[in-house]
Amino acid sequence: MTDITEHKRAETNARRQEALLRSILDHAPVPILIKDLDDRVVMINEVGAKVVGKPIDWIIGRRTPELFPPEEAEALQHIDRSILETGEA
Repeated sequence: MTDITEHKRAETNARRQEALLRSILDHAPVPILIKDLDDRVVMINEVGAKVVGKPIDWIIGRRTPELFPPEEAEALQHIDRSILETGEA
């Protein structure tokens, strides 16, 4: 028999961390988009969805050029690349 106590503890902690992050997103008065390294949105708050002008479910999984006009998308991607390269916002 395998002891799964540590695994269960890690799962519980992960769920708590995700709930905390979701709470921060839901209550932030500013748009927040969290993207993966492929530029795909993995999380967004309601304020961000209003800025994009689409429902959250539609936005998740899409890349910046699918969400914003070309010039704005290019500027945002430039900022994202700079942050990834320097580690500074």
